[in-house]
Amino acid sequence: AAAVAAGPPRPEGIPTDTVPAAERVPDFSGLGLGRALEVAQKVGLRVEVSGSGLVVAQEPAAGSRRTGPVCQLRLAPPQ
Repeated sequence: AAAVAAGPPRPEGIPTDTVPAAERVPDFSGLGLGRALEVAQKVGLRVEVSGSGLVVAQEPAAGSRRTGPVCQLRLAPPQ
């Protein structure tokens, strides 16, 4: 039997299995700005960015239901 990838960890309290994939906010964590913008464009989100480096925080949370067309990303230099 083939193993099934579990995917990224789910944010606490958000049952992503009840949110259709097309309505979920992608996980931007660890991405550089260019890659984050590509992912956002693919799923039809606009991003508001603060900082530079890699994504360390986002609102709404990854895996949560999209509530609008904007996702806020906070970037910080890699550690």
